[in-house]
Amino acid sequence: MANYDAHLNQAVKNIGILEKVNSGIAESWDWQVTIVFYSSLHLANAHIAKTINEHYRTHAKVSEALNPYVTTNPSKFEEDAYLAYLSLQNLSRRSRYLCNDKDPKQNPEAAHFTSDKQLAKAIRDLEMILIYFNKIYGITFNPSVINCPRIKADKLKYFSAS
Repeated sequence: MANYDAHLNQAVKNIGILEKVNSGIAESWDWQVTIVFYSSLHLANAHIAKTINEHYRTHAKVSEALNPYVTTNPSKFEEDAYLAYLSLQNLSRRSRYLCNDKDPKQNPEAAHFTSDKQLAKAIRDLEMILIYFNKIYGITFNPSVINCPRIKADKLKYFSAS
């Protein structure tokens, strides 16, 4: 069973891979969104390992463990971080399986097109989770430079546009 440090190290490694993919493979938006989600999944698993010493193997169990609306949940995230995690899960699912759970009646072509718009949303969501980790664990993550025009105007702590 991976522990807190192993999951945290994997999240940091994934963010480094995101930078490499982003700088080397033009318009690989779908893969980048997926990398962002799996970075957040490892952060979530690190948090779960630290708070309740558990290791969940399904996305549903991880989401359940982080759910802040269950008041007795010892591993819950704050609401903003939890909603960012769920958003990342949906963005990644959209990128991996070419679906759009928000609006299944949407034009099928638009439903599975992943662009810099989805990457920007994913980056903002991961930023929120990194800030949460900084707040509760005192961890400072190295800033990453990402080539994504839609985050140029954002004032992000851990990501900047190239």
